Amino acid sequence: MARLSSGRANRLQPKLLLPKVHIFVEGLTEWHYFNGFKPSLRGAGIVINIPKPSHGRAGSSLVVEAINYLEHHERDEGDHVFVVFDRDANIGVPSTDIEQAFKLAEDNDIEVIFSDDAFELWPVLHYQDLKRHTTRCDLNALLTKHFGVRYERPAKDMFDTLMSDPSRLPLAIERAKKLALSKGNPSTDVYKLVDFLQSKSK
Repeated sequence: MARLSSGRANRLQPKLLLPKVHIFVEGLTEWHYFNGFKPSLRGAGIVINIPKPSHGRAGSSLVVEAINYLEHHERDEGDHVFVVFDRDANIGVPSTDIEQAFKLAEDNDIEVIFSDDAFELWPVLHYQDLKRHTTRCDLNALLTKHFGVRYERPAKDMFDTLMSDPSRLPLAIERAKKLALSKGNPSTDVYKLVDFLQSKSK
């Protein structure tokens, strides 16, 4: 019997499918931030997929977008799916929509990363504790103070700015964990996703 060359034998081997991490976000600031983790995850044995956000997708509509995406892209065992959105009281996201988003996500094995009031709470926690009720405007003003330049979305350099001093990240995680105990404004789950991504880079 003829023996297969090693090259042909390798081609006939089934491809090893790496587990995928899908992250769906509502804005370009979040999209740029989470893409900042990709270089540290090269060679980590996972594939990071962060679709560019569609304008106006938030809450339940973002979860529906994730569900529709996964229907057209095979989801394998071991894959993880996250949706990242916030309350954003300035635009009047109804509480019923947020509740529906959580229910839809739970029914489809999707983890919600939620911030009240806005994602901007996460970078603020890199610099200070914050316990009082906040709005996006409050958070933007605090980031302007800490960054030394006017904060505007989309913040393309947020990841690099925050990680320029690596000692800030563990402080932000601890502060976010304390706020999570109250589950109100202010609070953010972003630390959970950051913890997850960091655990894969080790």
